Amino acid sequence: MTGDAVALLRRYAEFANAEARKRAESARGLAVTLARNLTASDLAGLREAVATQQESDDGDPALDMAAELLDLVAPLRDSATDVEPVLWNNVADIARSVRGESAGRKRAAESLVDDLTAKAGKRADALTTAIAARDELKDRLELRRLLPTVETHIASARWTEQAGQLEHRFPVLLRSLTETAKIASEQLLNADFEQHFRAECLALRAPPVGLEFPGRQGQAARRKSVAATARPSAVLSEGEQKVIAIADFLAEASMRRSPSPVIFDDPVNSLDYRRVREVGARIAVLAGERQVIVFTHSIWLATELLSHFERNKDRCTYYSVSDDGAKGIITSGAHPRWDTVKKTRGRINELVQAAEHADGEIREALIEQTYSLMRSWCEVVVESELLQNVTQRYQPHVMMSALPKIKGDHLATTITKIMPIFEKACRIMEGHSQPLETLAVRPPLSELETDWQSLQAARQEYLDAT
Repeated sequence: MTGDAVALLRRYAEFANAEARKRAESARGLAVTLARNLTASDLAGLREAVATQQESDDGDPALDMAAELLDLVAPLRDSATDVEPVLWNNVADIARSVRGESAGRKRAAESLVDDLTAKAGKRADALTTAIAARDELKDRLELRRLLPTVETHIASARWTEQAGQLEHRFPVLLRSLTETAKIASEQLLNADFEQHFRAECLALRAPPVGLEFPGRQGQAARRKSVAATARPSAVLSEGEQKVIAIADFLAEASMRRSPSPVIFDDPVNSLDYRRVREVGARIAVLAGERQVIVFTHSIWLATELLSHFERNKDRCTYYSVSDDGAKGIITSGAHPRWDTVKKTRGRINELVQAAEHADGEIREALIEQTYSLMRSWCEVVVESELLQNVTQRYQPHVMMSALPKIKGDHLATTITKIMPIFEKACRIMEGHSQPLETLAVRPPLSELETDWQSLQAARQEYLDAT
């Protein structure tokens, strides 16, 4: 071999040895890098994950191969790290099988994830649709609940709108109503009042007065005058003015159909006895139509009013107001004509019973007092029953309408029975003179009782007579 060939071979050997060294060093560096990338902690984590999965998926071959691969990879890593020979055996086959199975399962998992994602999207859309339907149903239910209120507000709004359209017509309408009211007041109120007023004036014998109605804008107003333009206060007496005022008040009350009571406060001040009687009669008639309350200091008026209810006392109640110990004490009043047949009889019976239980001068005094009451009883019986109240004590007039009620055929007989006992009572009672020989003599109790029984029997016979 020539020198050139030998030199060439040397140079090729040197080149080959350097190239092999480079490749060995590169392989060694790659092994170290791969060993570093696969650390012991990574292998431990992988082993733990595979073991955990094997516990939940018992008998999965792929997990068994993965565990076997990890058991084989650990020594190979250590060999590569120490730059020692590596025996692959069937590691590559197992790795390819595990890789293929992992890739397949990954694709299946990705497909499942895609499928579940699509289903989740559809379910989200369905949920959104269901929520919208639920909200619409809730809105419908709320609308149904609020519908009556809404309809009411709508109706009110429509009414308000119509009212607003009609509002501008009100001034014209008010003027028309004012004119109509004035005409109605003139034709109805004023004419009706004047008719009542004239009737009341006639019943109360009030002096004639002129009546004018100067009302404006439909308001009722009245003005009275005497002798053309003179006011009543300038011409008439106080009593005449009082009567006109009462006539005005009664006319006003008769026009009002309200059930409220009518109240009079001392209506007969400054009136003479005839007008007291006329006012009392008019009030009694008014009491037949509505409740009437009268306040008065006049015992004359009180007696006049009570006389109208003698035969119907349930329709009249009489009270007295006193200041005994305090102001305004109201008590049930006693009729001014207290000495009625019933009350006098009760007092006589009480005195007779008291005399039965007394002796001596006490009994004589009681007998004397009883005869005094028997005398009053005779007067009351004659006044109210025999003469039927044609004439009454404390009354200024004669009631001629009661005259036919007197039983004239039986009157003389009753008088003959009552008069002797009445005259006897006049002699015995205190304050009346009697013969000297009987001055200190009083009838016994038995005689008193006999006389009393005789009087009651005579009364009863008259009442029972036809």
